[in-house]
Amino acid sequence: MGIAYDAAQNAIRIANDNSHGYDQGNRWGNPDYDCSALVIDLFKKLGVPLTCTYTGDMLGNMLANGFKNVTNTVNLNSWAGLKVGDVLLNVANHAAIYVGNGKIVQASINEKGTTRGGQPGDQTGNEIAIKPYYNFPWNYVLRYSEDGTSVAVPPAVTDPVSEIQNGMYTVKQGDTLWSIAEKFYHDGTKFAQIMKDNGLLSDRIKVGMQLKIGASSVDKEPAKTGSTATTCTPKLPILKYGENSIRVRRLQSLLVSSGYSLTIDGDFGSETQDVIKLLQKINNIPVTGVVDAKTYEALLS
Repeated sequence: MGIAYDAAQNAIRIANDNSHGYDQGNRWGNPDYDCSALVIDLFKKLGVPLTCTYTGDMLGNMLANGFKNVTNTVNLNSWAGLKVGDVLLNVANHAAIYVGNGKIVQASINEKGTTRGGQPGDQTGNEIAIKPYYNFPWNYVLRYSEDGTSVAVPPAVTDPVSEIQNGMYTVKQGDTLWSIAEKFYHDGTKFAQIMKDNGLLSDRIKVGMQLKIGASSVDKEPAKTGSTATTCTPKLPILKYGENSIRVRRLQSLLVSSGYSLTIDGDFGSETQDVIKLLQKINNIPVTGVVDAKTYEALLS
């Protein structure tokens, strides 16, 4: 059937094999994975000569090794247009593989609700699992070309320092406050600092907007060496009533993809709180309306 199909079948096999769990400290299948290592390893073991190691370098390396960017042919809010074996990529935070019939396989979190320090193997049945499709949100859908052709490699990533002019960054197409914080602070959760520095009252930004970026943020990128390289880290912040942010918007998207009905507006108001309480009640965990580790575990399961 081809490499993409075989990669998807192997992903299903791994998801059904509880000897493989989630861990960022031991992430290359011996026995555990994290999100990017799982997807990369699926194709490497089928002979695709990938050298990428984390979500941030998957795009260019995959496009240079037989994958095509088919994002514009897919409805990211559903699974319409996806084909078995398609790689779903958020370049800052997450990766998964589409396995057909509206399902994906992803490595997401360990039994402690953290990214490191769990027991080897899947302790919950959900550390690496088959899930209904949802929009993380994904930046790209990459499809392996069975004829071996590839598209041109995109330009090298620009040095972040060079994108700052007089202490200001100009918002580009596809930017979010989260991705900008990832770029300059190396931590998406610091989008709140950008909002504070620029007097923003919401997380909505427009192309061409000028944002002040602290000078100290662009010169301290953590080293990427060996197994300590920066890897995909699903962000699991404590969320509660009154917050209005990208993090809430992502939570709402995940709730909707799981079958709950609510407005995706980034506002943790009474509507979102009621849905969280319902989720907690259904899963027999404390009904607080606050999104904590147990709530994330219930939602991801």
